[in-house]
Amino acid sequence: MKILYNLKISVAIFMLVIGSFAAIGTISSQIIMNDMKNVRETNELLVLSNLAVKLSNFLHESQKERGMTGVFVGSKGEKMKAEMENQRSVTDKTKQEMLDFVKSMDESVYSKEFNGMLDSFLADAAKSSEHRSAVSSLSIERGPAIGYYTKLNAKMIELVGQMANMSHDPEVALSIVAYSNVMKGKEYTGIERATAAGGFSAGTFTPAEVARVQELIAAQNAYKGVFLAYASDEQK
Repeated sequence: MKILYNLKISVAIFMLVIGSFAAIGTISSQIIMNDMKNVRETNELLVLSNLAVKLSNFLHESQKERGMTGVFVGSKGEKMKAEMENQRSVTDKTKQEMLDFVKSMDESVYSKEFNGMLDSFLADAAKSSEHRSAVSSLSIERGPAIGYYTKLNAKMIELVGQMANMSHDPEVALSIVAYSNVMKGKEYTGIERATAAGGFSAGTFTPAEVARVQELIAAQNAYKGVFLAYASDEQK
């Protein structure tokens, strides 16, 4: 009987030990899974942050090309022709760097919405040669001439803004929101300059263009306010 009693105690202790190891194993697995998830999210955000840099570089050069295009078309081809053609080469360089980086990305890890936005942007970016031909031949009006770049740039900024929705870290998300609003403010400044430069080169402003410039200035101030509301002290 004593042997049986000792055996029962041994079995009970064994079961407790096994249960403890099972619980530890479950907790350890959860910790490891969470760590792996955090690593994946960090890696995904790192890729997106690099994409944001490539997009920002392309955006900057696209904005300059838009301004020169506005002057060229507004002056009926008399001004900024050489500068515009040189700028196109610079824009193409940053565009190719962006495209090469996109090719290296694994789109399967990102949301359907983000990939759809990316594909839409790339489709518009692929139309640049056709648009430039229309500009060079002066077969396009000033508004549509700069409007192509404005639409393209807006899609770049929207892509960066969408990255905020893909971060589970509130601080990172707020930083992305702040950065995208800086890009928006800068973009509205570029549109203002392109619109104004086109009017000056043409020697006249339509009432619609005057109103547009006023709207753009107001939008710049609005996005600056949003940036200051969300930006960290380091970003300010």
